[in-house]
Amino acid sequence: MQYNNFIEVNQDLMKKNIVKKGAMFGLDARIALAIFGTLSVISGAALHSAIKEARIATASQRIIEFAKATEAYLIDVRKDMPESVSTPGGLARRVQDLLDSTARGWNGPYIDVETTSHDSLVKDSGHVVFQWYLYWSANEDWGDISGWKGNDCSAGKVCYYFMKSHIANIPGTEKKEFALSLDEYLDGGDGADKGKLRILWYLGNRDEPILFYRVAPTFKRF
Repeated sequence: MQYNNFIEVNQDLMKKNIVKKGAMFGLDARIALAIFGTLSVISGAALHSAIKEARIATASQRIIEFAKATEAYLIDVRKDMPESVSTPGGLARRVQDLLDSTARGWNGPYIDVETTSHDSLVKDSGHVVFQWYLYWSANEDWGDISGWKGNDCSAGKVCYYFMKSHIANIPGTEKKEFALSLDEYLDGGDGADKGKLRILWYLGNRDEPILFYRVAPTFKRF
């Protein structure tokens, strides 16, 4: 009788231990899954941030390349780029001269581009497509301008070449954030109306930024 009781007690203890271990295993599994889930969210956010930063860096590099091409042209030719014949007002420049020109001292082409259109050059930067024009604008704080060009050159003002482009190939809802991220990357986020990179809002639409990048002063004095 005592022997049988001993066996029954041991069997009960074994069953309880098995149930307890099973419960602990289930708890451990749930904890592990929760940890992996959290890590996945963190990894996903980090990956998204890294991709975004890489796109901004690539786009910034393309902007700088175009600016350096314009500077090289001005250094070689030693005079202002001819006026655009298709854009009235005398401020737009014939940007195709970066690719081909008979000007004395010209030593180009100064940049590789995908296509040309009117007085613009199209440069694919992977995530975003830039269509660059060259304009003369006053080198001063522009203010919160809702238009298509910077402050006009007039008597007593120092004028610069500014690259100009809309932002293509990304959704409209992302354009504003992209433009402000470029300003942060290139200018330390000094504001849309000052520094090397300027942002205008086309017809007042905050989802349609126009980028302007200051390159070099004009030879002409106003």
